[in-house]
Amino acid sequence: MSPSLKVLLGPSADDLKEISYNDDSSHAIQSSLFDGVVSVHIKGDFGDNNEIKDTYFNEESRATSTWSIGIQGRFLKGVNGNDILFGNVFDRPLNLPWGFGAILNLAKYVDPTLEHDLYGEKPWALSPFLSTMPYLQRIEIDPAAPVPACLSVPITEERSRPALAPGSESSPAARRKYFTVESHRKEVNFTPKDLIQADFVHGYLQFPSLTIALPGGVQFDLMYYYDERPVHFVCKKRGTEETFFVVSFTVIKDGERSKQGGQQ
Repeated sequence: MSPSLKVLLGPSADDLKEISYNDDSSHAIQSSLFDGVVSVHIKGDFGDNNEIKDTYFNEESRATSTWSIGIQGRFLKGVNGNDILFGNVFDRPLNLPWGFGAILNLAKYVDPTLEHDLYGEKPWALSPFLSTMPYLQRIEIDPAAPVPACLSVPITEERSRPALAPGSESSPAARRKYFTVESHRKEVNFTPKDLIQADFVHGYLQFPSLTIALPGGVQFDLMYYYDERPVHFVCKKRGTEETFFVVSFTVIKDGERSKQGGQQ
């Protein structure tokens, strides 16, 4: 039986509900800090046939990608751009395999602003939201207006209004590089009138095998070491316990066991 995947969403790691994925649906996330929607796309066969229906990866700019967390929403309290972090937070120590340093080197190459402590009691790996998001734009809206219920087609060209970065730095790659500088991030402030549209999309991780494809054709089998713990993608405020939202993934190695558990 092929592995199965569970995706959960909520305002914190302690308050999560299972959501669907690969069906072009958007799922609401509301808290005292954030109001928005999230959509998840995974390229891989988990035995549910959802991938066949999903059109997300048909977009040319996403053809080589394998997974995506699409985000649309607003921060309900003013927050500085340097204080919004996004990445992984774990609730217990990790048993990292030999050779994991190569994966960290790849991660740092893709995102030079990544900071991490993966050897502590509660490991984490976080980056500034402004520099880590492969696609990101903001649009000014009426603070009293509701957040649009659905994400639009995948962002290909960033058209922030007002601009996040100077005009010459407005392409996704240039914007990410521009915001590797802390002082540049501190120049940006978000308020409830800023509608954020972002896509955390990558292509190094293959599903459902959980194989990481490194440059040079080297592959790393994470499934062998994976203990079915949830992998939380967290958007949080720097230096605090304030969390804007959490998207959590759990791969069940025996998909039949997952189905039987859901029927109990």
